[in-house]
Amino acid sequence: MLVINCFLDYFVFSRETKQFPHKLVASVWNLSSSLRSEIITGFSGTNDTQLLLPIHIRQYDLPELQKAGTIVLNNLLKSENENY
Repeated sequence: MLVINCFLDYFVFSRETKQFPHKLVASVWNLSSSLRSEIITGFSGTNDTQLLLPIHIRQYDLPELQKAGTIVLNNLLKSENENY
């Protein structure tokens, strides 16, 4: 097993894919402290999860993206998507 691990570490995986000692992880709850005054920009594609955001967060939809949810729903309801 040590030989396989050595081979994978040094020959298969590149330097960028190695595991780092610290993880950088954040969710909307970490980024959206009520003490924050700056606007945080993000993109999910649709606005169907805005009710799951923390209470003090407001989602501002760009006018040109307000139809995104309808477009996704129309694509899902096409007859070609009824069967796998």
